[in-house]
Amino acid sequence: MTDTLDRKIHTWLSQLTRSDGAVYLVGGAVRDRQLGRIVVDIDLACEKAEQLAKKITDSCDATFVAFTNRPKTPCYRIVRRTSPKGTIDITPLQGDNIADDLSKRDFTFNAMAVKIKPGGELGNIVDPFGGLLDIRNKCIRITGPSVIAEDALRILRAVRFSAELDYSIAPETSASAKSHAHKIVNIAGERIWSELGRILAFPNSTLYMRWLDDWRVLEHLFPEIEAMKKCPQNAQHHLDVWPHSLMVMNICDQLIHHPEHHFSRGL
Repeated sequence: MTDTLDRKIHTWLSQLTRSDGAVYLVGGAVRDRQLGRIVVDIDLACEKAEQLAKKITDSCDATFVAFTNRPKTPCYRIVRRTSPKGTIDITPLQGDNIADDLSKRDFTFNAMAVKIKPGGELGNIVDPFGGLLDIRNKCIRITGPSVIAEDALRILRAVRFSAELDYSIAPETSASAKSHAHKIVNIAGERIWSELGRILAFPNSTLYMRWLDDWRVLEHLFPEIEAMKKCPQNAQHHLDVWPHSLMVMNICDQLIHHPEHHFSRGL
């Protein structure tokens, strides 16, 4: 898997020279390279983003689109004309150096970088926040105390990564999620649904809903839940409305992901 990514980088950046300035592979590609996972999309941070985007498209059969709606953080997306699957996103370094850039990222395992040498060869990992150790310990940890306050969607991202990788969530990450849960209402609905939909697609998604409930996130996403918690049931039911709803969700989860445990082979 790693060789495949290294070959991709070498193919795209074989024309890289010192005059192009510092260029780094960043984000999920670095994390997934360490995990031995297939990397489809590549993120680069560099000193001369637009210049590099033009250079790559001139040397490959590719085109790029400039996303400049956020002038301070423009992004240049490069797509091969003959193979549109897999893109390269190039952004300017945020801050004076790569350490400043990584400090603005969400979790330690996403705050690693690999410097790309002239000719497209990959160098050593830059890991200022201990992302490699957290990968080894299977732990999701924020890079700093302001991470979730700056973007509350990271609460859902933490849960989604936990479900996806089977990682635990560090205590300080959970505490910060709970403290800033109310800020989730400031996030665009499509961003919320993108993460929430992915969480619900994983087996045992009820567990992750319980986490979000404990962190008081769900009451902001679905205000009706608070009314459900205050609605008791009569003696015909062994659970009140909200616990009963979670139980039903858990059963549906089991039916979807493990039908063989509930239906005969003939069905």
